[in-house]
Amino acid sequence: MNFETSVSGFYDNAYITQPYDINFENVPEEERPFYFNPGKQKLQHNFGTGPYLVFNHNNVVTVNYEIPLNNQFGAGGLYIGSSLLF
Repeated sequence: MNFETSVSGFYDNAYITQPYDINFENVPEEERPFYFNPGKQKLQHNFGTGPYLVFNHNNVVTVNYEIPLNNQFGAGGLYIGSSLLF
């Protein structure tokens, strides 16, 4: 078996194009401005990093952690992937 490892950094962005309705019933009034923005959507920017483990030149396992630049989109996200390269 042949193993290789690497670390990669990345940047991505997203834009929500579909309008959505939110039920604010269980969200306290004083916390709504922190989590929700009633204004027009803006481009969401994220960045992250993660290790890549490659074995036998074609099996790839990744673990990436992404952090949004705007805290209204959460604290971050963990993405775990596995793929085969041919």
